[in-house]
Amino acid sequence: TRDLTERRRAEQERLRLGQEARRRISVLSELSEALAGALTIEDVARAVVDEDVAYRNADTCTFYSLDSTREVLHLVAQRGLSPEIVERVQRIAAGDGNPFHAIGAAGGPAVWIESEAEYAAYFPSLATADLEGTRVRACCCVPLMAEGDAIGMLGAGFHEPRTFSDEEREFVTLLARHCAQALARARRLAAERASATLAERLRSSLATTLRSIGDAVITADPRDTKTVRAFERL
Repeated sequence: TRDLTERRRAEQERLRLGQEARRRISVLSELSEALAGALTIEDVARAVVDEDVAYRNADTCTFYSLDSTREVLHLVAQRGLSPEIVERVQRIAAGDGNPFHAIGAAGGPAVWIESEAEYAAYFPSLATADLEGTRVRACCCVPLMAEGDAIGMLGAGFHEPRTFSDEEREFVTLLARHCAQALARARRLAAERASATLAERLRSSLATTLRSIGDAVITADPRDTKTVRAFERL
């Protein structure tokens, strides 16, 4: 009887793991499809925090992008945070005392907080803050890495304590890798668009300057030979 019970438990565990593996494959497939059409940083962030795509069982989800100075993390998209919390965490700078900054700005190791006590020990100022609404009692935060550099971070929060299994940690890390690739692509596209816009502005400014010079030459008094010669040299 004992052997039969153990076999049943093993079979149930095998079925559970199989179902979980299929679910995660489905999530990654849907996320990859959503990210394929994301051309801006905002598009990427919205696709990631969408409750129907990424970390579905999380109560909150946050997506940060690191700015060009590599000093400030900006909250690009979020799900589940109260307005009061958003105001506190929408911008995370190096000197803010926020321990999550090192993850998104310096590629620090991922953090897995499984209880309210662990959260209070990790980020006491926020854990003890007088805020309205349901509080996060467990969370994870992983860096978004591209070509060896941190470019942001992905976070998920839960209103109840929970344990992050090795399989789940591996899955979230893989999820973050997909997100980082999409974010890096969007940042490159943004840089290219900015360069193209600057080049167009410079061309327009130069054309305006040349037209002004031409108009000045046309309206110059021909008897003023010094001025005419100067414009001719231009």
